[in-house]
Amino acid sequence: DAESNWQFDIFAYAEATPGNSLSMLTFHLLKSTGLVQEFELNEPKLTACLRKIESGYDPANPYHNSIHVASVVQMTHMLLVHGGVLKSKVMNRTQQLATYWSATVHDYEHGGLNNDFLIKTAHPLAITYNDSSPLENHHLAASSRVLYMPEYCFPPKEMAGHLIGLRSTCISQVLGTDMKKHFEILSRFQAAFKQVPRSPGGHNSTDDTKWDSTKVEDKTLLHQMILKCADIGHLAAAPRTHKRWAIQLEEEFFRQGDKERSVGLTVSPLMDRNQQGNNNSRIVSSISTSAGIMRLAIDNAIWWSRALHRFACSVGGMTRSQLGFFNIVGAPLFMAVIELFEDAQPMMQGLQANYHHWESGKIAELTI
Repeated sequence: DAESNWQFDIFAYAEATPGNSLSMLTFHLLKSTGLVQEFELNEPKLTACLRKIESGYDPANPYHNSIHVASVVQMTHMLLVHGGVLKSKVMNRTQQLATYWSATVHDYEHGGLNNDFLIKTAHPLAITYNDSSPLENHHLAASSRVLYMPEYCFPPKEMAGHLIGLRSTCISQVLGTDMKKHFEILSRFQAAFKQVPRSPGGHNSTDDTKWDSTKVEDKTLLHQMILKCADIGHLAAAPRTHKRWAIQLEEEFFRQGDKERSVGLTVSPLMDRNQQGNNNSRIVSSISTSAGIMRLAIDNAIWWSRALHRFACSVGGMTRSQLGFFNIVGAPLFMAVIELFEDAQPMMQGLQANYHHWESGKIAELTI
């Protein structure tokens, strides 16, 4: 089911594999896609490495935990295998392996606090990385240290030459998950692929000559976009699953807000649990029904970045801001990828279904 279901029930799977969901799922997908066999990966070391990585995810985090990461790995697989990415030949096998690894480690040792908090409080990670994507840099560095430990280094010695390319792909993909870079990456992607010739079925063709004239840096953007879509893939999950993720993310936000208040910081937008429910319905309605919103979001990313911030400041409680997030972030991101890979259309269909649940208020009727 995990191999072919766009709305895989990650919570049911997690209940059936307590504490091992991420490691078991990732190993299974690497094996089923033939990557373990093709690269002659050391299976005992791979298993040990994946378990070590899984242990680096704090189950106390409501959102940034190993179950979230397992869901990202599964959605990454769907985009690669069933979304037309691999069929297009824009990604080679080493990059495919790297993309699974990126998904697996993209939140490694996340503390449940965002980059802004780390920077404002001069956290050691912010100091180490000079306030530049401290979380994402740490996810990469810490997981790489694990990979290079003898007991966890699953690639064979013969693959040493591939590791540089593998790490390069991982670095660009994981750094691209920093939401501070979201609108820049999206607008650059749109500009880069606006003139790419398409077959009648989009880029879902085995004719890899279509990519010959594509710049390496533009292919890197595409690789980043795959992980970015998977990272917020819960927008396309079954409504109950999506609602549960939304509530858990809200709780993680509120916990950061509590911490901000305790250290004397101004509570960040959407993170004040004392204001949950103070919904400004006029703003929600305005944002959700504005004509041409998706095109505006793509064409004027900076303006929309500020709009999202103003929206967040005006609405208390993250669950009440879903319409704005769908319109400003989720839908334009998914649409940009689907324009190239039409086989990924089920991802947008899932997003649209969840959007209508929020818009109609039916989301409140769902039990989780």
